[in-house]
Amino acid sequence: IGLFVIFAIFSSYQVQKIKTHYSLKQFQPNNHPAIAQADKVRNNYLISEMSPFIIALEAIGNRRWDSDESLDLLSNFLEDIEMKDSVENVESLNSIPIAVVKEDVFSIGTLKEVAEPRNSTQNSLLSPHLISHNGKHTAILVTPYSANSQEKIELNNDIERQLTALPHDVKATLGGPSAIMARMTLLLKKELTLFTALALALTALMLFVLFKGVLAPLMCVGLVCISILMSVAAMVTLDMPFTVLSNTVPILIAITVIAMVSHSLIRLNKEIGSATLGKLELVKEVFGHLIGPHMLTAFTTAIGFGTLIPSEVPVIRGFGVSVVMSILLTCAVCL
Repeated sequence: IGLFVIFAIFSSYQVQKIKTHYSLKQFQPNNHPAIAQADKVRNNYLISEMSPFIIALEAIGNRRWDSDESLDLLSNFLEDIEMKDSVENVESLNSIPIAVVKEDVFSIGTLKEVAEPRNSTQNSLLSPHLISHNGKHTAILVTPYSANSQEKIELNNDIERQLTALPHDVKATLGGPSAIMARMTLLLKKELTLFTALALALTALMLFVLFKGVLAPLMCVGLVCISILMSVAAMVTLDMPFTVLSNTVPILIAITVIAMVSHSLIRLNKEIGSATLGKLELVKEVFGHLIGPHMLTAFTTAIGFGTLIPSEVPVIRGFGVSVVMSILLTCAVCL
């Protein structure tokens, strides 16, 4: 018992380092020919692997994005974003280089430097990719340096703060793959807390229905807490992030604990009525008989989820590993 208490205390410190992660690559199989071909094309044409944040700005009223005033607004808005260490590149109507031939002179520069902003809607390189044909919508692509989830969350929050400072005649929307990943990562953290609280509440409710008194439910809730702490700490120690699938691990742990504890206590209660042995001897005898069935139940469940481990899809493989590890740890804690 003392050993498990020590593990639980250590686990509570490890849980603070938990990482949630969401990316499109989690759902892509490894060593697939189509993905290998896409990577080859990306390398050949020097295409960045980083997915951008996409800022869509809509001009309201008389404002148009093909005016000097609006281009200056874009320049001021992007100045702080471009200076951030986490930003690799920013593409906007005001910053992307274009080439113009005028009176036999070939010029390269930004829109304001080499061309008339009013003509941007007629430039096929700019419209409709960065500015709509009617001049009322423009897009900004912000590419981060790193795929690190925490850095994307911080950059996402910084961009959202700056969007709130735009004039009232500009309607802003933040999206793109990186923004989706950042928001999903935050959502996973909330879901982990929610699933853990739900697991504890359902455990207590089930045990209060099955048994009189509060000792059995409290004991079961305690086992669920320790099992979840140890499982999450093991995932942190092995540098395994929580994904959209592994967020269900707390529920699976709660189900495993409820099954083992309820089975054990019901069997013990049945034996007490006809037993001639003392309570301690009876408990040892009953649990001696139940160790085999409990271990068999845990191992068969773990084997079932273990069939996911050979999967070539990272999110499925990670889910299989996390569930197998959690169920075996829960079985050890309960026994």
